[in-house]
Amino acid sequence: MKSFGTLVLAIVLSFSFAGCSKRNAVPVPPKNPPQTAGAARGFLSQDPKSWVNLVFRGDKDRLYFARLENFRCGLEQVRYAINGAEIKNWDLEPCYKDLPNPNSRLSKTAPRYIETAPGEILSVYVEVTYADGVTQAARLGQNQDKE
Repeated sequence: MKSFGTLVLAIVLSFSFAGCSKRNAVPVPPKNPPQTAGAARGFLSQDPKSWVNLVFRGDKDRLYFARLENFRCGLEQVRYAINGAEIKNWDLEPCYKDLPNPNSRLSKTAPRYIETAPGEILSVYVEVTYADGVTQAARLGQNQDKE
């Protein structure tokens, strides 16, 4: 009889939790970011200011391209310029299309960030070319908005 009571309790709880999740549904980013140019553009174009992150680490600043790396299977190229200097290519890690999560970070040698002296980075220009050839750009920094 104990097992029957446990089963009923489990069923009631599962219905209760299912009802809660549907009422409070919030869009969640995909566990595995999209692999197509159009889908990547759909997510990235919503907030170009999130393409790169500047993290202050005491005696060094680090500029991360993590969000772009997460969508790299839908990207052809990423270019950037710091403080209006020459535009450089960011070396994206390959897309591992044969794996369940093609955007996995597997390389031990692929760059994770650019490191500079503290306060050296005042602005960053980022240009993204999607796998379908469409290009988008953003200029980030003091008193600058996306392009």
